[in-house]
Amino acid sequence: MIRRTRRVGPPRCRPPLAVPLGVAGLAVACVLAGCAASAPPADAGAAPAAQPTQPVLGTPPGDPELTTRLVAGATTGSSEVGTFRAEPGDLWVGGRCAGGDLELHVAPVAVLPVPCERLGGVPFLNRIVMRRPTEVTVSVTAPQTVTWNLRVEQESG
Repeated sequence: MIRRTRRVGPPRCRPPLAVPLGVAGLAVACVLAGCAASAPPADAGAAPAAQPTQPVLGTPPGDPELTTRLVAGATTGSSEVGTFRAEPGDLWVGGRCAGGDLELHVAPVAVLPVPCERLGGVPFLNRIVMRRPTEVTVSVTAPQTVTWNLRVEQESG
């Protein structure tokens, strides 16, 4: 008994006309017919390769003229970054994000919405003027689709 099996993979390329077309004509006919000139057969058990949805985000570099207060490396979703005592002066909160929007909480001073693109690491930088010494807690609220990092710095002196 002969058992027939179906061919797995793209259809074989045949020109739609029974006229000699030459190499260039054959390539055009294949494109119009929706077939590949030399595609290997598909492996029925292989899963499609996973496409990365988020870039790997490195920690933003520090400014040598500022004092680093907090640093958060690449993080996904919501997280508390930390608490520190901010002195009067400019407080800078910067980083990168991708995968959706996030909300940056600098409690009790500010809540800052940060728009992020779906792909690519979008940089952000926010300046907060501190009028008096304050105990500050920095956290981020974001869906699990968002990857972010940040650095909190303050002017020395």
